[in-house]
Amino acid sequence: LAVHSDSLDSVAAFNSLSVEKEVHNVVLLGVAEVILRTGIDLRVRHIPGKDNIMADLLSRNLLADFAKLFPSYRVRTFEPPRELLPARWRECL
Repeated sequence: LAVHSDSLDSVAAFNSLSVEKEVHNVVLLGVAEVILRTGIDLRVRHIPGKDNIMADLLSRNLLADFAKLFPSYRVRTFEPPRELLPARWRECL
């Protein structure tokens, strides 16, 4: 799975499996758990926001702007039911 992010902090966190803020450890550990369980090969690479327009708009929740620029794409938001999240993730939300 290739993830292209304009966030250098996110790229560094996934490539080093280390974060400064404790609250982010929960997400990183959850992703690591999924990777170990499924065998997904995760690659996280940096692409500057100006070169990654789709991701930049989506990460800023600018859905109307996204729809104008990319009318053939459909965007759906999703929030998993809290009770289905691992307990340690629920504590951070």
